[in-house]
Amino acid sequence: MKQWLILSGLSVLLLTGCTAQSTTDKHYQTAMEQGKQALQDNHLSEAKQAYEMALTYHKNDYTATQILNQMKLFKSAENDYKQKQFDRATQTLHQMIDIKDGSKEMITNANHLLSKIKNKQSRNYQTKQLYTANRLNESEQKTVAEEFYRWAVERAKMHRMVVNSDNTIYAPVQPGDIYAMTTDGDMLVDDKQAPSDDAYPLHALGGGIFYYTVDQTIGEVTDNVEDRTANTYHQIDMNKMYAKYLLGDNGKVYIMTRSMLNNAMPSKEVGLFIKEEMETASRVTANSTWQVLDDYSAQEEYQRLLKSAGAKRDGEIVTNQDIWNEQKSNELKAYMNKKYPHLKSCNMSLNANMININHRILVNKGAENGQQNVRVAMLNQQPLMFSCSNTAAERNIYNVVAAYASNYQTIDDEKEKIYLFMIYNGTPVILEGNGHTKGKKPMYEQFIVSKQAELNHFFRQLVMQTEEH
Repeated sequence: MKQWLILSGLSVLLLTGCTAQSTTDKHYQTAMEQGKQALQDNHLSEAKQAYEMALTYHKNDYTATQILNQMKLFKSAENDYKQKQFDRATQTLHQMIDIKDGSKEMITNANHLLSKIKNKQSRNYQTKQLYTANRLNESEQKTVAEEFYRWAVERAKMHRMVVNSDNTIYAPVQPGDIYAMTTDGDMLVDDKQAPSDDAYPLHALGGGIFYYTVDQTIGEVTDNVEDRTANTYHQIDMNKMYAKYLLGDNGKVYIMTRSMLNNAMPSKEVGLFIKEEMETASRVTANSTWQVLDDYSAQEEYQRLLKSAGAKRDGEIVTNQDIWNEQKSNELKAYMNKKYPHLKSCNMSLNANMININHRILVNKGAENGQQNVRVAMLNQQPLMFSCSNTAAERNIYNVVAAYASNYQTIDDEKEKIYLFMIYNGTPVILEGNGHTKGKKPMYEQFIVSKQAELNHFFRQLVMQTEEH
């Protein structure tokens, strides 16, 4: 009798445990089915809640965890897509697709977004006539390289970097031509053997290197032998990026970045080769191929300089579609004349990156040089690094496409109003200031993000005209 009671008690415990387990499994299955149905209906937030609920019943469940990971990556890719970070979004989506045993519906969503990115990118590119330096004489080519270098110095200042124009190899005289391998063929950089014109398909007009310094110098740096240690550029900060560039006589700017060189020490010969007298190529340093620079503002500036020097058109180049153009500038002008007739358009210098506001000059910090009537633009108590632009093609910099100000002549007049229309990585931004300045040399002009709702709406719609609706 006693033994029967014990066995009976064990049966009750086992049955109770089975019932509890059965209930948990039932709730888990219900949550998983709800999640799947929500995904099929494209209700991602409801699906996320359902799969999170499933994990409360089966902790660390493999399938639910994989699907939630897919959804997390997809959300991140969507945010990058909205910010026009297409490359990053694409990389995240491929990472999401690689997840095993997840949701087929999420894979479908990923492929759909990849298709949208591809369409958007194809619309953001166009071909333009390409000017080449082949028919320019040596003096004209030298002038183009020097003018581009002056432009590069201004760009270096904006990014708190320095640029050095010395692209020749730093080493004892060696036999053989110094050349670079590019995606378009070998490019002669330093002529040691006076080859015939057809010995190399490309020839370099000039080049240089952008980098950060440990002493935070910005702008132009001219190295010499005495400044060097271990054959490297003076004061280079090896904890940050650097990039070398070459100007090809085919009308393109080529780039060699630190990552392309596997973080190699940026000595002068990095990325270059020597062709010995025996016509056998020997590698100096690294084995990467120079790529066409995807900074379209640099490509456009190089093309402008070549055209000004009298270069001939020869072929086409794929460039970024202009976010801003003359038509949009005229539309903005018409709108401002109608809605803000008391504001006048300000002159902008596209090469010097200066804005003339009622005979006073707005500049980047470091460009004031003690001049009178010069103010440094400030945003959130920090110097605002901007670039005057007709295309807004430059990345990671505020491209000023237009500037308007009330027609007052007094520097600190409270009635003065200044509007800067800017585009940052495709995103429209309007800054406004009221003419107040601080300091004497230099003076600082404070700006804030404009809260003019109607004006912001118009400018955004104008910038986004090339976007999907």
